[in-house]
Amino acid sequence: MIIAELYVYPIKSCAGQAVESATLGAQGFSGDRQWMLVDANGRFVSQRQFPKMALIQAKPLRDALLLSAPGVEDIVLNDIPENAATLEVEIWNDRCRAQVAQAEVNQWFSDFLKSSQHLRLVRYHPEEPRWPYQPERFGENNAKFADAAPFLVTNRASLTALNAALKSSALPTVSMARFRPNIVIDGPAAFSEHRLQYLDVGAAQLKMVDPCARCAIITIDPDTGEKTPSRVPFQQLAALNPMPQQAKLPAFGVNACIHGKTSLENSLLKVGQNIAGR
Repeated sequence: MIIAELYVYPIKSCAGQAVESATLGAQGFSGDRQWMLVDANGRFVSQRQFPKMALIQAKPLRDALLLSAPGVEDIVLNDIPENAATLEVEIWNDRCRAQVAQAEVNQWFSDFLKSSQHLRLVRYHPEEPRWPYQPERFGENNAKFADAAPFLVTNRASLTALNAALKSSALPTVSMARFRPNIVIDGPAAFSEHRLQYLDVGAAQLKMVDPCARCAIITIDPDTGEKTPSRVPFQQLAALNPMPQQAKLPAFGVNACIHGKTSLENSLLKVGQNIAGR
């Protein structure tokens, strides 16, 4: 079993960045989902409301991110001073205080997404953890602005099986980008990742907590920011690999977190790295 692909998502629900290596941390990869867009009420927004978020690229610069999207000029998102204004924000049922980006960046997002309300980009503050956080699934470390788990692990063979099913029904195939993984593994049989309990990845160990239930975001083409006709591949994936005891809800990938008191020293993961599962 090897690590086939690695992804970091600087901004929640925007395009992911394929990387050759990533630094493992208890809250996820370094730089992963550290930023998030919120509406006028401080509640997070995603591709559910704005499918075109899939087209927004956030490429790391030194102490900054270069933001780009089709049809608009690039803009630099500079690091936020420690004394920047904070805002209480909401991620599903969790809340926390986050730092607000500069006004021109917020306007850039609002303009590109053609939002009827002013959007704001906020950065996760490590000293303002999410609450009420539920450690029974993922331990004591929260997951910055991820939906829940610090890591999502997917399997290349599972994507191959899904695309074979789509082809047999004369439907368009899909890429792994639809499923927004952090770690893509290669080696196990299709969907056997759901039976793994742990992954040994270098000096660290990941606990494979539970299958990832998928939502309508997987029907959005990451290359166009548009919904695929006939809700592909939602229904086809539900028929092929449903959530346990939820036949109409598709599962793809496994939510994972750092296991126990695993040492994070020398925890740089690399594409092509051998790993072990059990």
